[in-house]
Amino acid sequence: MIFNAVPALTWAIFPEPQCDLQKLWERVYTEWFPTSGYEQVEGPQFEMYYGMPGHTQGEIWIPVKKK
Repeated sequence: MIFNAVPALTWAIFPEPQCDLQKLWERVYTEWFPTSGYEQVEGPQFEMYYGMPGHTQGEIWIPVKKK
């Protein structure tokens, strides 16, 4: 069995209770990054999904560092 390790990074985690991750991606880059004092670093980005059909929540995980 092959496992790929996720590197140890600092992550900005953005929850989205309505699971509208497309709109959340846009808001992260147009609203959060310009004002946060953080910048994105190289590494994997994740979309996480939780819940049951009809009641799904999501999160976006982006690797970051302070500017």
